Amino acid sequence: MLSEISNRHRGDLGGRLSDLRVPSKVVIAASSEVTANPAAQHLIWMLVNLLVRQTVEIHEIQLEIAENIKPTDRLSPLVPSTDDFLSGLHAGIQQINRGVLVAKDDLKSTIFIRVGPGPLRRADFAIAVSSNGWSGGLSREPVTVLGRSSNPIGPYIAASLCAGEVFKFVRGMRPDAGEFVQQLWLDAGTLSISTEAPPFVEFPARLELKPTILAGVGAVANGFLHALYAAGPVRGQLTMLDNDAEGVSHTNLNRYVLFGLPQISQLKASAASALLSGCGIETIPIDESWQDWISRRRELDDEVVISAVDRNSARHAIQDALPRLILGASTNEMRAQVNLYDVIAETACLKCRNPIESQPSDETIIADLRALRPFELARRAEGLRIDHDTLREFLNDPLRKCGQISGSTLRKFATETGEAEWSVGFVSVLAGTLLAAEYLKLNSTTIHPSLSSTQNAFRFQFWRPQSASANRRFGNPVDPKCFCKNLVFRVGVARREESLRNRARTRR
Repeated sequence: MLSEISNRHRGDLGGRLSDLRVPSKVVIAASSEVTANPAAQHLIWMLVNLLVRQTVEIHEIQLEIAENIKPTDRLSPLVPSTDDFLSGLHAGIQQINRGVLVAKDDLKSTIFIRVGPGPLRRADFAIAVSSNGWSGGLSREPVTVLGRSSNPIGPYIAASLCAGEVFKFVRGMRPDAGEFVQQLWLDAGTLSISTEAPPFVEFPARLELKPTILAGVGAVANGFLHALYAAGPVRGQLTMLDNDAEGVSHTNLNRYVLFGLPQISQLKASAASALLSGCGIETIPIDESWQDWISRRRELDDEVVISAVDRNSARHAIQDALPRLILGASTNEMRAQVNLYDVIAETACLKCRNPIESQPSDETIIADLRALRPFELARRAEGLRIDHDTLREFLNDPLRKCGQISGSTLRKFATETGEAEWSVGFVSVLAGTLLAAEYLKLNSTTIHPSLSSTQNAFRFQFWRPQSASANRRFGNPVDPKCFCKNLVFRVGVARREESLRNRARTRR
């Protein structure tokens, strides 16, 4: 079961990774003064959260953290209320990977991580990690900066960067595939990297969120929602949509940092809503697709749309509803990206350079389903609410039983039978955290978003994290062949704007 959690990130990515130092032990140390800092607690929790999900790579985690330290408020839905931060960490870990705190003998390497100021220790790999407001940093030398703040954005960035360096080391990254961090700060406030800690910027005293729709409650959304949960003085309403009938699976847990073992098989939107209850944000879970939901509603109001879907067909459906503003984030192997889509400012739209995936033939789907083991077939059928016996009879003789399973029903399995794309937790959390940072700034009157109509995207890749040319904001141009360049699209946008203005005048 634990090995299943690591399935999605076990490939070698074209020979760039190996199992040279697998399995490993990680020691995480923080002084009592550091541990009492809310920023350090957010950092330590998210770092542990990510590392315990590398179940094949990391077999033991040792926490050298003082006891009897009061935990900060709303650390995580997975961490129960307690008077002691360390015991809360242990309880949170139990929700994900129960055996990682037990000492092991079968270890090939040891990693030492110092959180905040303090000495580094000799180890196979040693690194210091810290945060300062909206920014997170790493160093191969001791650090001196640790901002005191309950803002989780910088700590989550630091945790993601650190988990990425640990992963590259344990998986024996080939020298010509990338490089390790020497000194790096990534600032979500400006969406830029540097070698020095950026100036500390306060988190807003209170944030009222614009009405928002989150499309997709997968890996990126887990990072996004976890950041909102921990952000503190945030109020608003968030509608969440996800139609994965299978719900949360063990292989999801390598990157679904909001969920643990108790959420297995639960529907994602409903599970997330239950975990976020009491955090100040009103959540409305919709366990169905954007397409089904919008077909009943017919049109959007003035909501912000967060695109955290992972298929282009869903991206097209979102854009077809003509939201005024879309913030989106995505991952591709070791790369995270966040985008602004503003049709009023005529930026690239959510359809640009995102062609809809080709559908496999019925014959291919049938062949893939026949190749499944009986229990796997039963699980797929149950997840899609299809009678297992009927499906089995159909697969035994599709010609004679063609009336029992329709073509549309069969195509529901198309996304279920394909090989899952490679993905790992720290990339998804970074993408979700940067997405949350832009979203929170969008709702703030004191801090401005970093993405604009001209610089509408930011990309960060973990292979060469210190490359200023690779990790930067940039302008993602409109695809000249996209439908958003068509006059019909522009007329539709103009009519929607007029409709919104009329509705606003009516309300007044």
